[in-house]
Amino acid sequence: MRFRDLPSGAPFRYQGEDYIKTGPLAATPRSGGNERLIARSAVVDLPSAITPPPTQVPIGIADAAAVRAALAALHDAAQQQLLAAGSSAADRQALTALRDQWLRQLGLAP
Repeated sequence: MRFRDLPSGAPFRYQGEDYIKTGPLAATPRSGGNERLIARSAVVDLPSAITPPPTQVPIGIADAAAVRAALAALHDAAQQQLLAAGSSAADRQALTALRDQWLRQLGLAP
């Protein structure tokens, strides 16, 4: 996957180090440290060992089904965009893996 294709806040691995995307050309190491410029065309990995950045999960999500449905709609739309852009199956699988990680982190995994 290319760096430009990652959404802001997405975790990824580049040159053997784990990062969080913080801007269109910037990322911060997950281990801490200074922000780094990364070329938009840089090839990055989305290893399954990387989890999304920690977030505060609202206590008592009122409607878990609505959250799942909203994430499913977003996932489907993103998949369609990836298909239209001619992306690889690996890119589409990486998107699905990110969706599943977020569902697990929110405690909404099936």
